[in-house]
Amino acid sequence: MEKKIVIIGCGSSGIACAITLIKNGIKGSNITILEKGKLIEKRKCFVTPDIPCKKCKICSIVHGCGGSGSFSDSKLNWDTTGRIGGDMAELMTEEEITEYLEKTYNMYKDFGIEEFNIETCGLQYEGDALEIVTSIENNPKLDIGHCATTHLGSENSRIIYKRMIDYLIENNVHILANTEIEEIDSIQKKVYIKGDPRIYVNYDKLVVAMGRSGNKLVKEICDNNNIKYKNGKVDMGVRVECQNEVMKKLNDNFYECKIYFKGTFGDKARMFCTNPGGFVTVESYENNGKKLFTANGHAFAEKKSDNTNFAILVTRNFNEDCPNPLEDYVFTITQAMNSLGKGSVILQSLKDIKLNRRSTEERIKELDIVPTANVYKGDITSVMPYRTLVTILEFIEELDTVAPGINGDNTLLYSMEVKLHSNRVLIDKYGKSSNKDIYFIGDCSGYVRGLTTACSHGILCAEDIIKE
Repeated sequence: MEKKIVIIGCGSSGIACAITLIKNGIKGSNITILEKGKLIEKRKCFVTPDIPCKKCKICSIVHGCGGSGSFSDSKLNWDTTGRIGGDMAELMTEEEITEYLEKTYNMYKDFGIEEFNIETCGLQYEGDALEIVTSIENNPKLDIGHCATTHLGSENSRIIYKRMIDYLIENNVHILANTEIEEIDSIQKKVYIKGDPRIYVNYDKLVVAMGRSGNKLVKEICDNNNIKYKNGKVDMGVRVECQNEVMKKLNDNFYECKIYFKGTFGDKARMFCTNPGGFVTVESYENNGKKLFTANGHAFAEKKSDNTNFAILVTRNFNEDCPNPLEDYVFTITQAMNSLGKGSVILQSLKDIKLNRRSTEERIKELDIVPTANVYKGDITSVMPYRTLVTILEFIEELDTVAPGINGDNTLLYSMEVKLHSNRVLIDKYGKSSNKDIYFIGDCSGYVRGLTTACSHGILCAEDIIKE
């Protein structure tokens, strides 16, 4: 009897897992993918510099076939150390990471990545790039991550993921969009779907691939099925937006420069998801029936703004002091920020922060920068935890040594930006949990961050299912 495989989540890791299963002889009709969001061609976001977030019931930036990669600027980081793409180095050797990144590239190649006129940066340093790297390495407060990066772009990414999904459909994979999970019964091996009447899907192997947005459901699945996990790290901070000229040297030579910082309190901070000529977006999550709105950013291959945006994320580790850091700490702070932001993200200029005053529409219009997102202007310092705020401001001050002007009046900060990947399920490198029939892969596992490592993890998982 052939295995029935159910995959929860139709993002990078889930798609890669399904493709690998099919290419290795598993019938598509035995694979079911359950996705909370819409089909890729129906995913839309209406946010522009003039139109604020419409607070859709299910956020298309976060949820939907193709995953977050279909609504991000789709940077593919080819980091073999496991440092940049999460913490896969805790599960795999550098040789294994390299091997599966090659398999990941070949999968993207199969679906046409080389058709696009895209460039991979970070392969070598010379001229200005070498000068910048040397400057960072000589600064005791800064560090740099070295990694080749390919910028696919939001529009090209959607083409690639649409082709991948079409391949799955052509091979008779059952893709059920707009489908929410109610419960996992690991004894009966059933996945119950929300709705009336109550229905379920049987599985022999269950692959949980819900991305960062699935953190709450992951915890419930683990708690209800005696699957072991531990608290992971939480990342919270701001989305920074500045004029392209400020980041020109960094953008021209790296596209996304991975810079790290350790501040007064010893907390580690990092630049994340740099979008030259990009746009700030608002994304939403649900927590206990309440909407949480956070900042993010993306960039297109062709359509450009006059600004660059990137995240500064401060990493905190919790132990017994906070047994549930996402809900008890991050969500609480984000909800407070949303309350002050009239139900969404708050924008404040660096100038106003330094002058100890809130931003207003009038004060933002006085600056030489036009925000790319229409959000509430206010005071992020009223809610942002003190040590996190201090670390962010110290980091920006230090970044001014390699990007002169970033510590100036025209820099904008959007808050909150958070990455919801706290819980770490205890898994092996294939994603297999203490329940041998349930796998956790991609960002929801707690070990992965980014498209390439998520894809690699999906391939690994599929190979383990095949050999069993």
